[in-house]
Amino acid sequence: MFAATTHRRTHHRIAGVAAAAALLLTGCATADQADQAPATAAAGSEPSAEASWDDPIWEAYGEDGENVEEIEGVAEDFPAQFPLPDGDLAGSIVAPGVWSMIFETDEPEQAEELAERIGEIVPQVASGPLRSGEEGAEWGFVDDRFVVALEMRPGPNPPAMVAITVLER
Repeated sequence: MFAATTHRRTHHRIAGVAAAAALLLTGCATADQADQAPATAAAGSEPSAEASWDDPIWEAYGEDGENVEEIEGVAEDFPAQFPLPDGDLAGSIVAPGVWSMIFETDEPEQAEELAERIGEIVPQVASGPLRSGEEGAEWGFVDDRFVVALEMRPGPNPPAMVAITVLER
């Protein structure tokens, strides 16, 4: 998600990366959910083992991303149940049913807390981050309604950042 974030005008590429990440997450979810029992929002609710990617999300982007719009701030229709990191909003893009934001922050480690909170709303694809190391960490979440990708980069180059992408299925 961060590969194309060093310059504000390149945020349009994030939509394609977010879509690819969501596809990857959904593929992981269908394979991993059979082996794991991820956390769910409500007691007794079960994650959908049949969550699959639907073509309408691609239609939201349009050909070559013409439906993607770079905006100032957080979109008014962003699903309020998802927590956002503290920090300066470096970029925000939307498409129908898709919200992606990048925050520059002094505390990138807060992404771990956000991952736990998001995991109470939408099941985690796997327990713990999907990828973790010196260059940051990525988490993935999927259910019948949402695909959520969360990524943390510790900085300093590029600056410390936390990105969240929410796709409504």
